[in-house]
Order: sequence, then structure tokens, then C-alpha cells
Amino acid sequence: MENSNRPLVPKPKRRIGRNLILVTILSLVGVLVAWGRFIADDPVLTIPKPVLPNPNAFDAYVTAGRSLINAKQIDAASYTRPPVPISLEQKEALVQQNAGALQTLRQGFAYEYRNPPIRSLFVPTPQYGTFRRLARLLAIQSQVRAAQHDWGGAADSALDAIRLGIDVPHGGGLEVHGVGVSCELSGQRALWGTIEHLNAAQAQTATQRLETTMVRHVPFANTIQEEKWAGLAQIIQFFHSARKRGVFLEANGLAGRDASTSRRYTAVFFLLYGKKRVLKDYAEYMDAIAAGAGRPYPLKMLPPPIPEDPINQTFVSVIGDLRSDLRFNDVTIRAQDGILLVALALHAYHLEHGRYPATLAELAPAYLKKLPNDPFAMQGTFGYVGKGSAYTLYSVGPDGKDDGGKPIEDPASNPTATPRTRHLVHENSVGDIVAGINRP
Repeated sequence: MENSNRPLVPKPKRRIGRNLILVTILSLVGVLVAWGRFIADDPVLTIPKPVLPNPNAFDAYVTAGRSLINAKQIDAASYTRPPVPISLEQKEALVQQNAGALQTLRQGFAYEYRNPPIRSLFVPTPQYGTFRRLARLLAIQSQVRAAQHDWGGAADSALDAIRLGIDVPHGGGLEVHGVGVSCELSGQRALWGTIEHLNAAQAQTATQRLETTMVRHVPFANTIQEEKWAGLAQIIQFFHSARKRGVFLEANGLAGRDASTSRRYTAVFFLLYGKKRVLKDYAEYMDAIAAGAGRPYPLKMLPPPIPEDPINQTFVSVIGDLRSDLRFNDVTIRAQDGILLVALALHAYHLEHGRYPATLAELAPAYLKKLPNDPFAMQGTFGYVGKGSAYTLYSVGPDGKDDGGKPIEDPASNPTATPRTRHLVHENSVGDIVAGINRP
């Protein structure tokens, strides 16, 4: 009975403290588990896989590139100043040895071209190197035909290289776009050497072919869009591959023995960063770049800020370095195509009329379906001043200012530099891109 009369003793405070700690720990574990599941969840993302044409000219171009013979000699023969002089006979032999490759390539011109989409990390693309080499071979063939006074054939070979360069970016991202620009340059340089030697019929034929080919140009915004899809797919694959994550962290100094403390914290931050947010930030960044690429070149917009997470910092920084240069290259190559097109039409007009037209408007529709736009200008076609038996044809150039046909020239260039080197066009060049002077 004595025990039943004892007063109730309150629970020790120690037990209450333990319970609070236990509840806190369980709550934290629950939050961490929930957060872990959140950042580990795979985003629902549909990346388009375009239907490829069948037959696809891509397959013919790849086959042609693989069948090239004496590839190193093709490269050497393409140098402006080859280490060892290459004779015309050697160039003729190169063209003859690769007649089969050129035939296969030209058979591909009958079909639509589209690159198979790249949706994986570390995909080897050796075919694009052979595409550049095919364009060089076509330029060599143009030189050989010119030496044989087959000027129509020389123009055809140059136009084939331009066609190859315009086809290659279809369905591709930034890397592939750069390959196309390189191929077009080979063709443009060769075509300039033929214009003054063409008769009226040959000049009109070349004009019509180039005008038809130029319609196939891929808008640069489309290239950015394809780069976006490829990047999203590669980031998702990166998330799914522990090995590739390790390679990424090591390559970018985010982990490993040599990583700095700040880099290690960045790696921890990466581990806590949600997949959905990484992909969302990347997609929004690329959409902003594409929107800027779709605007007229003079309306240059500042690039959007690069997302903060380490994945985007790496993926986007590389793209950012390429984007500015390739946008400029894209506009430059299209301007050079347009100038070549008008120069061909002017040559045909001159041969048939004994003079150059007073204005470019006289070229359409007899020689051109319509006048091409100057991609460096807000609107309108190229600048032109007819001078009886001569003319000045020009683009306003990267500065967007009409200087009346004053060519771009680097005053700081070496006095012994070639005219082509002194008149190279750069992103910050001042002056106009003048036909016959500021050549590609």
C-alpha cells in the first residue's frame, strides 16, 4: 500500500532530449531521402529522332570519303604554299586515282541529305574529316580542268564543293556546321578563279546552279536547335553512366587528388543538383541562343548567362566559344555565296550587252530569279556601283556600315603579306567585303 501512495515522478529531461534528437534525425533522413529521390528522378523528356531520307545522300558521301586514295597528298596539294611543290601532272594523277570517289559523291547529289542525329557522348565522327577532303579534291579537279581550259568543267567542280558544303550541315550541330563552312570555302576559292573565263552560256548555267544550291542553306538557328537536342541527350546519358561521370569530374578538376578545395565543394554541389534543373537550364540557354541566331546579324544580342551548375558550365562553355565564331562564319559564307552569285550574273550580262548594268535590279529576272540579300545588312541586297567596263560589288561587312565599297584591310598586316592575307575578314573588321578583293 505504501507504494501506491508514492507521488508520480516526472520523466527525466534527458529522455525528452533523446526523443527530440531522434525525431530530428528521422526528419532529416526523410528529407534527404525525399530530396535524393527528387534529384535522382529521370525527367520526362522527348528528344525528337528525325526520319532520315531513303536513299540518304549522307551514305553516298560517306562511301565516297572512305574510298579516297592518297589522302595526305590531297591535303598537301590543297595548301596555298605546299612544303613540297606539287606539279599539275601530280594533281591530274590524284584526280584520276579518285575518279570513283568523285563519281560516288556526285551520285549522292540526286538525293536529299540529312545527318543521322547524334544522341550519345563520345561518338566518333571520322566521316566529317573525309568530307573536307572531298571538297579539297573537287577544288584540285577545278584547278586541273582550268589548266586544260575546260572552264565550264572547272566551275562545275567548284560548284560541287559548294553543294557539298551546303548539304553537310543539314540535321547537324555546331561541329558539323563548321565542316560545311570549310567545304564551301574550298569551292568558293576555286569558283572565283573561273568566272572571267566563262562564256555567256557557261556563266548563266553556273548562276542558275549556284542560285538553286543556295536555297538549301540551313538557317543557323536550326543548327543551334539540333545542338540543343544533342546536348540534352548527352547530358541524360551522362547522368546514367557512373563511368562517364567519373571521367567528367576528373577532366574538369572537380574531383581527384589534384582538385582544389573549391572544386571539391563544386563537385558536392553537382551531386545535390537536380537533373530536371540541369536540363531545364540547358534547354533555356540554348533556346535563347537560337532566338538570337534567328535575328538579323546587325542586331547582335549579348549571350545569356551560362547556368551555374558544373554540368552546364562545361557543356555550355564549349558551345559558347564555338557559337560566336560559327555564327560569324555562317553569315560570312552566305555573303560570299551571294557576292559570287551576283558576280556570275554580272559577267553573263556583260558578255551579252557589252556593258555592266546601271543597277543590280537589271539582273532580275533574266539572270537571277531574285537579288540575294546581304546577310550583314538589316535588309536589302548588296551594294553596287557600275563603272562602264568595270564595277564595284560589295557587302556592308561585319560592322554593318555601308562604306561605299571601301574594302576591309588590316593596316597592321605584314607589308610582305599576300593581298588575300591583308584583306581577310574578321568579326571586328571595319569596311566592306568587296568582290575580287576580300575573297574567301
